[in-house]
Amino acid sequence: MTLKRYNGKASIIMAAVFLIPALYVLNMPFADVQHALLSFIAYPTLMLIAGSVGGLLSAALGFVIIAISGAAGAGVAHSLPFTLFLLPFSIAWLICLNNNIDYSKTIIILLVTHILSTLALIGYFRFFNPEITPYSMAQAFIKTLDSRAEKDIVLYALTNTGILSLRAMPENVQIFNDAAGGVVFMPEAREELYSQLALRAEILLRTLPVAMLTGESVLTSFCGSTLALHIGRRYDKSIDKNSFQLPLTVPFSVWSLSPPLKKGMVVLFAFYVFSTFMSGPIYIAGQMMFAVLTTMLTIQGMSLITFWLSRFVKRFYIKLFLLFLLFTVLNRSVAWLGLLDLIFNFRMRIMPIYPNNDNFQNKEDII
Repeated sequence: MTLKRYNGKASIIMAAVFLIPALYVLNMPFADVQHALLSFIAYPTLMLIAGSVGGLLSAALGFVIIAISGAAGAGVAHSLPFTLFLLPFSIAWLICLNNNIDYSKTIIILLVTHILSTLALIGYFRFFNPEITPYSMAQAFIKTLDSRAEKDIVLYALTNTGILSLRAMPENVQIFNDAAGGVVFMPEAREELYSQLALRAEILLRTLPVAMLTGESVLTSFCGSTLALHIGRRYDKSIDKNSFQLPLTVPFSVWSLSPPLKKGMVVLFAFYVFSTFMSGPIYIAGQMMFAVLTTMLTIQGMSLITFWLSRFVKRFYIKLFLLFLLFTVLNRSVAWLGLLDLIFNFRMRIMPIYPNNDNFQNKEDII
């Protein structure tokens, strides 16, 4: 798929897909928070898929929908930095597709672009909006929640899930206002839950930049682009059914960390162990290296799961759903699975892992 061609049907489908999170932002409370989180987690991958299946037209249409929904729901001043955050990443992807850049180089370009965009966003808030800190954002979130009529229902739901707790409250203190009817907390109980929620929100916001610069950048650049290529291959009738839009693309189910990457992971682990005895910037850098390490092992584990799914499930979107479901259920165990795969090389016991192996090239349904 290049910038000079586009798939009209795919562009319409992608526009409908973009409308789902856009309507979610417009109709749910905390639209500013929703837009920011979607810009970090969901929108980058959606932009990759849009560019892969529909080219420039589809990507531009998706970007316009994101911009309009963010401005209408969260306001231009808040949504614009997060919307512009998506632009360099999407442009880099379209350029790679247009110029048929090798897949490995494309991943590096996307990774660097994502990291630079994240640094630019962090720099914008630090230098142009220094009053916006994790603490102030957490307090603003609590203030907004307190103004909502459904605040007690939200707090009750968070308490039931175990995120918040009222165990610290004295036994003789009344928790609910029975006279009000429904789920209504007493002021003392509500303040206790607010303080816990503010603390957790502040911790999350402080760790968000590190997560964006490490794990999220790697996952979006590698898994997002791989998913986009597989979906785009199904819409682009000009390419062979077992080929991809970019040269040297390896099916995800047979992908494995290359020997140089394995050596690099050993270095990352050694630096992480060293950083645990240090403090300050070295300790933070070690945590970032550990995040990259676990992310790469998670991708290795997901590749192994995809390999086994491909042996029993033939339909692409069913495999995709099952992969997402298993990743959600297994969660942290996926990284351990990836580590075991690196040690024991499970797939090699069945068939060699070579991108050009005929055993794989003849499988139409492989992810």
